[in-house]
Amino acid sequence: MGSSALSADNLKSVYAAASCATSNNDARSVIDVIVIEGRVEAMILKVVFGATYVLMNLAYLGFQRCIFMAMLSLTLMVAAWMIIVVDDSGTVIQQLWVLLCMFVACVLFSAQVALERRKSFLVRVSHDRQHLALRRADSVLNHTLKNTMSDAAGQLEVFLSARGQDLSPAEKHCLGMSAAALWRGIRSCRHRMVYMQLEAGTFVHRPAESDVPAFLHDVTGGVCVQLDTENLRQTKGKFDTVLAGLILDNAISNASRHGHATDPRITVTVSGCPGPTLLFQVTNVANPARRPLRRIDTESLLSGDYRNNYQPSRNWTSDGIGMQHIALAARAASATIHLEQKQGIVTFKAYIPWQPTQMPVVVDPNSTLTETPTIPFPPGVHIACLDDSAMSLFILRAHLDKYPGAPTVTTFGSGGPKDVALFLEHSIRDANIVILDYHLDYPGAETTGVEVLKQLQRSGFQGLVCIRSANSSAEDNERYLSAGFHCPLGKELPLAKAIPILAAAYRDHLDLTGLGCPT
Repeated sequence: MGSSALSADNLKSVYAAASCATSNNDARSVIDVIVIEGRVEAMILKVVFGATYVLMNLAYLGFQRCIFMAMLSLTLMVAAWMIIVVDDSGTVIQQLWVLLCMFVACVLFSAQVALERRKSFLVRVSHDRQHLALRRADSVLNHTLKNTMSDAAGQLEVFLSARGQDLSPAEKHCLGMSAAALWRGIRSCRHRMVYMQLEAGTFVHRPAESDVPAFLHDVTGGVCVQLDTENLRQTKGKFDTVLAGLILDNAISNASRHGHATDPRITVTVSGCPGPTLLFQVTNVANPARRPLRRIDTESLLSGDYRNNYQPSRNWTSDGIGMQHIALAARAASATIHLEQKQGIVTFKAYIPWQPTQMPVVVDPNSTLTETPTIPFPPGVHIACLDDSAMSLFILRAHLDKYPGAPTVTTFGSGGPKDVALFLEHSIRDANIVILDYHLDYPGAETTGVEVLKQLQRSGFQGLVCIRSANSSAEDNERYLSAGFHCPLGKELPLAKAIPILAAAYRDHLDLTGLGCPT
């Protein structure tokens, strides 16, 4: 009889009976060996079952190939041990079938896990590709909208500059507000990209030197609000204008949408606080037809949670997206925000960190602080411009021709790809300043401002190289500077402000390189 045909309890009974029946030491030895073999076999089976369970769990964690080899090796070793030790062929075959079934079960389980993981991987890859395609499409749309609105606003400004004296004050105000609204739309395109970066956790906080009244003038352009800077003792400092603009844009938009229907009386006030903090305050008359804001409403709205978790809105058409933007931007800027309603007045407050960079001064609220200082070009400056948009070239030339210093302006690009070679030849020979667009798209030919810059550098061009593009995020500007551009300008910046920056950059370039002024 084979050893595995008896259980451990049966072997103990046999051992007890044999001990009573005989005192033969050889019989006892045989029984002891049978008992030991039975215990070892039972232990091995337990180890095999336990190993199978562990290997199945490891298969779920993604170690399919290693587990297959381990299970195969374990099965072969146990099978060899049984063939050598066990003398009952029927028992050996039975145990081998059990091991084979366990091996097949483990392999099938590993294959099923691998298949499910493959499906999950393919779904994730498809989702990532779709997300990347949407991001690219969104970037193209933003770029197109910026260019279109920049050209439209520029044409309005050129028309107002040339024919403004023939218009009535009401007509000039209407066209001026239209141009400001277009610039506001360009800024909204930029804010959309910032919001996507905030959601993805990739936004980089970048405080920059800024003039606070000029910043407010830009933010409130195109909307009917009253500015109050009377309590602002310091006008210049370092703070994140992108995040601050996103916060104030949404606060003003909320005041306009949800305030009084006919007379919201929106006021934007800025003042300094104890410590390095700016207080921006937006007030408006509440809509009497709506339920007043409660504390639970404001805490829920400013929590940054998704709209489905908000308290019921006072307006069923509101999706709360503006408050989501504000909460995200405030967290990124380390700002504190409050929203409350008292006696029919809704007040929004944003405490934004900043670093003042000048001594306290008394600000005259009636002064024109938002005007950019006029820095004329030196006499005899030649400027060459390259852009694939004829309208953009027209607007750029119209502003440069009227700028102090009377620079000589030559434009290229509207004639197609052959203009690139003409631009290079003219710039190397005559130009002191070149202004390039980034994307130069022509039928059958496409190049970039960076490639044109490399050709200028290889030709030994020593003048100022400026790039003016709708791709003007902080990351884009860093890439332009590392490529060798001296002055990156975004198309969301009105030319009335961009050209003084260009003139100042050229004077700094002359001082840095030691080049003399053109004659």
